Amino acid sequence: MSTAAGLSIASFSPVRLEDRELIERFFAENNPQSCEYNFPNLYSWGEAYHTRWRLFHGRLIIYTGLDDELLFPLGKPFPDARELCEISDAFRSQGKSGSINQPPSDFLKNYPEIMEDFNLEVNEDAGEYIYLAEKLATLSGSRLAKKKNLVSQFLRENPDCTCATLTKELAEPCIALSEKWRGSRTEAVEYLDQEKSAMERALRNFDMLGVGGLAAFRKGNLLAFAAFSRINSDSCTVHFEKYDPEIKGAAQYINWELAKILREKFIYVNREQDLGLPGLRQAKRSYAPIRIQPHISLRRKD
Repeated sequence: MSTAAGLSIASFSPVRLEDRELIERFFAENNPQSCEYNFPNLYSWGEAYHTRWRLFHGRLIIYTGLDDELLFPLGKPFPDARELCEISDAFRSQGKSGSINQPPSDFLKNYPEIMEDFNLEVNEDAGEYIYLAEKLATLSGSRLAKKKNLVSQFLRENPDCTCATLTKELAEPCIALSEKWRGSRTEAVEYLDQEKSAMERALRNFDMLGVGGLAAFRKGNLLAFAAFSRINSDSCTVHFEKYDPEIKGAAQYINWELAKILREKFIYVNREQDLGLPGLRQAKRSYAPIRIQPHISLRRKD
């Protein structure tokens, strides 16, 4: 009998704030490297991505309905490839793809027979940009010279700019600023709508999500803000970073100020994916990532 018998999609639940402790316990025990294994991301993007989860036989199983994909289950180790196939089969029997994201390299190495049932696919649009926190804080080297110059110009032109910890009380000013920022963008409307939904959920539940952040002000007016949270012991992810598009250097300034905080706690900064959007890709690559962490999926063979 299949070990995944009874694994019904109807038994999965939306990601709720009260689920944080349990889900984060699985993350802490498994030391994930991807920003997809991050509770603030799961919760804030949960409505837009139709994310659902449940525990099943000692494993945390997360499913995103928008993409029709499972995250590789965390928890009880798989004794062989068969059990993972059975989880995939359970979803396929309910009309879903059975695709599985983020399979660990050790699993693929230990169980090469998994490739009898799956094809390995790399999604370049979903690769995660990884930076050294120290490098973002110092902006040293020729590749970051332009960023450093923009920060210097911003400081000269805005000597009265101050920074403060981002809090839930700043949610509404942040949302208003993000709307101004949004008006200057040319990215796909669907993505911007999803991001707006996710950002508002995160900002309005800031304290309960365990998110940190920074806000920059000039004469009491919000110029920029950024939010981050922990992925693992040496890495964090930056969820959102918005700025006044009319103020030159504001984007580079908030990035730099946040990096000075992050380097005290983390080695690496994950600035997430570019989603194949040209403007976002150019912006992320301009900060000289040390690597782009590939997004690997197991896709079922026909």
